[in-house]
Amino acid sequence: MIERETVIIGGGPAGMAAAVQLQRYRLVPLLFEEAELGGLLRNAHLVENYLGFPEGISGMELVHLFKKQFEAGGIETRHESIQRLGFDLQSNCFHLETATELFSARNVIVATGTQARDFPGIDSVNPKLHGLVTSNFLALRNRKSATIEILGAGDAAFDYSLALGKTNDVFIISRSHRSPALPLLIERVGREPRIKVLKETVVERIEPGVEKGLALSLRQDQSLRSLEVDHLLVAIGRVPRKGFLSLDPETSEDQLVSRKRLFLVGDVRNGFLRQTSIAAGNGIAAAMQIGRKDEGVER
Repeated sequence: MIERETVIIGGGPAGMAAAVQLQRYRLVPLLFEEAELGGLLRNAHLVENYLGFPEGISGMELVHLFKKQFEAGGIETRHESIQRLGFDLQSNCFHLETATELFSARNVIVATGTQARDFPGIDSVNPKLHGLVTSNFLALRNRKSATIEILGAGDAAFDYSLALGKTNDVFIISRSHRSPALPLLIERVGREPRIKVLKETVVERIEPGVEKGLALSLRQDQSLRSLEVDHLLVAIGRVPRKGFLSLDPETSEDQLVSRKRLFLVGDVRNGFLRQTSIAAGNGIAAAMQIGRKDEGVER
């Protein structure tokens, strides 16, 4: 078993900020990130509310700056997924399992963010079409001259459409008449000729298309219409990504959090408050509590 004082699970803004702050305490964290550093920030078309960038900055550009600072600290990073996180009362430590190794840690910071909410009925979609239905915006980021439907009408859907609508024809499918997206995003989408918002519309069926990959049956105003698209991007909400937690009643999540042994930071705990600045602040706050505890300072 490999022993560490503090393990961070997740390499988005919250996890990266926590790691940088721990380094300031001369503590050496181990960070796990199964994919690329940056998390969902990589998807953001334009970040306009992160102080220091008065003209705004793309998510990918901000991630690049975060990575430069993170990597300058030489923080140990493993690109593996944690399959199970439990707590052992006898050793008074967390046990973390990857596909090949077992780790122990006194403190764990969970910064795993969220995962896409399942699209109802996705299991009934023809398996040959599954590759054309995705919740991964980055898979479509470089597409050109395609027809893309975005299912969902929140901030993420409108932000994705602005990124994709410069080089593709985009349809936003909204179940209701009014979108919950930011008015600023709605206004910008309204100025884009290649983006169309279909209101009070429901996807009833997905089948192979004749001219394009997908043929969608849409119900709108009590009538049916057909729309052929190359891709369907699902953006109907997100849920906390905590499926790897395996805690007993004696060592529940709430108990370990109250004891300042387990820290949930960023989008994994923040509900609708999914903002880069909030996530980074959560990560720094968790690292400061661990650092002060290491110094024997009462909180």
